[in-house]
Amino acid sequence: MELTTKEQEIFTKLLCKDNIQLNKENKQLKEQIEKLKVILKQLKVEKEMLKEQKQKLINKSNMIELWIKENLTYSENETTSFRYLLNDFENWIDEQYGTFIKINLTEVKEYLVSYQEKCPLGFKEGINGTNVRPIVNLIIND
Repeated sequence: MELTTKEQEIFTKLLCKDNIQLNKENKQLKEQIEKLKVILKQLKVEKEMLKEQKQKLINKSNMIELWIKENLTYSENETTSFRYLLNDFENWIDEQYGTFIKINLTEVKEYLVSYQEKCPLGFKEGINGTNVRPIVNLIIND
C-alpha cells in the first residue's frame, strides 16, 4: 500500500514534529545532566572542605588522651610495644572518627614517650625501648 502525496506530507510533518520534540527533550536532558555535573563537583569540593575543617578541629593530643583512657590500662608489670599500640590507636580512630583522619606516627610516639616519662616508673632507655621504638607500661584492654 502506497501513501498518497498528501499522506506522505502529513506523515513527514508528524515525523518532523516528533523529531523536533525529541530534540528539545534531548537538549533539556543534556542541560540537566550538565547542571547535575556542576552540583556534583560542588558537593565534592564541599565534602573535602568539611573533611579538612573536621581534621583541624580534632585536636590530636586530645584524641590520644581519650584513646588511652578508653582503651589502655597502666601496668607496672607489663609493657606493650609501640607497633601494637599504634595498631590499636589506628583501629580506634577509624571507629571513632572515620578513615579520613591522618595519623602522625611521630606525634603518637612522642606522646607515648612523654606519657611514660610522667608515669611512676619513668622512661628508661633499654627497658622502655628507645624514643624511636618505645615500649610503654600500657596494656590494651580486651
